[in-house]
Amino acid sequence: KTSRKSLTGVRIGEDLKYTVLSMGTGEQRVIKILQLLHKAPAFSLILIDEIDLYLHVSALKKFIKVISDIASSKNFQVVFTTHSLVMLELKNILDIRYIEQAQTKSLVFDNVNEDMIYALSGEIVTPLSIYIEDDLSKTIVSVLLETLNLSSKATVTLYGTIENAFTLAAGIVLKGEDVTNTLVITDGDRYRTCDEKIDRMKKSLSGTEENFDEKVTRACSILCQYKLPDKTSPEKYVHGMLVESDQEVDVVRFAHDIHGVMNSHDWVDEILKRFNEETNIILKRIVDVAKDSSKWTQFTEDIYLWLRRRQTNL
Repeated sequence: KTSRKSLTGVRIGEDLKYTVLSMGTGEQRVIKILQLLHKAPAFSLILIDEIDLYLHVSALKKFIKVISDIASSKNFQVVFTTHSLVMLELKNILDIRYIEQAQTKSLVFDNVNEDMIYALSGEIVTPLSIYIEDDLSKTIVSVLLETLNLSSKATVTLYGTIENAFTLAAGIVLKGEDVTNTLVITDGDRYRTCDEKIDRMKKSLSGTEENFDEKVTRACSILCQYKLPDKTSPEKYVHGMLVESDQEVDVVRFAHDIHGVMNSHDWVDEILKRFNEETNIILKRIVDVAKDSSKWTQFTEDIYLWLRRRQTNL
């Protein structure tokens, strides 16, 4: 204590005493936040701005895990902002949202990755910008690009869940960007019809926007999807192509062992589990078999035609 105020200190064991006078700014902030968390009643909502301020990476990761433990034990909801990409390593204890500022509103994405963040905030130097849901779709698009000799002309970025597809397309339109060479590919198992896409897009674009209907139309024009039977995921459809193949390769043999799954992604994921190689290598083998199927052309038709038109223009 001084004549004017009391200072916070920490005691470690019996002897070591450590006051704020010896602490760095980051340490002081950590102690202050921990005091708040321990004193706050159960079921509190705690808001923290820029939690990574003054903390190095290892300390920040430990701090987040401690906060998670306290929040779980006291039924807190802790919401914080940060600019640190370290959070992408803590997805098991965090529910991450990425906020991108457009001209007239803030757009919110979930399940983002570093490539997605760079695509939203950095400069894309290739002529074509293509956004896809997952690694299987990325492999399919890569094969199509290779077929048309466009691999060096396109940037392919994962955007995560299908809800992000609509937020992304809305954001591109709201920023006033040229959409001619931008494509957002959905799996095609949800929001299949034009009307369904428009209805969902209206949730990402508010009705007070100038030229609202025109913007909805432009945003929907960026979307494209695989052609699938009703209630069929791309993973299941690709699995079917493997089963029908007469090629004598491992991915075909393993596909025959799968007869039912709990999750639609498992039609492919269960094959991947049988190998000790990198996921992208096995996915390439799977797609190389699938592209020889009689169903391949129709399955990828809309995306192939879009790329073919850009190939001519480029």
